[in-house]
Amino acid sequence: MSTFVILCQVYIVLCLVFFILSLICVALSVNRCRCIRTVPGPIPRRVIKRIEVIPPSGRCRRTEILIFRRNGPIVCVDPEAKWFQKFLENLQR
Repeated sequence: MSTFVILCQVYIVLCLVFFILSLICVALSVNRCRCIRTVPGPIPRRVIKRIEVIPPSGRCRRTEILIFRRNGPIVCVDPEAKWFQKFLENLQR
């Protein structure tokens, strides 16, 4: 066999390996909740940039509340926490 044919075969095998690895990575990351743990206490309103509510789905069975802070990382909040329920009531007024 010629060098060109061997290089083509190697290239095809490498492409298949990368394709299979990418499928495995996608499959492993799809069925996970974004919130592994939640913050225990209230977050001051002045540091909250945005709140995102992710409803239950095939990806995660529970409702997830993500709070994007102005000065730090994204944190997750327990939607049943009393302080968060009061926070939502005050926000809706």
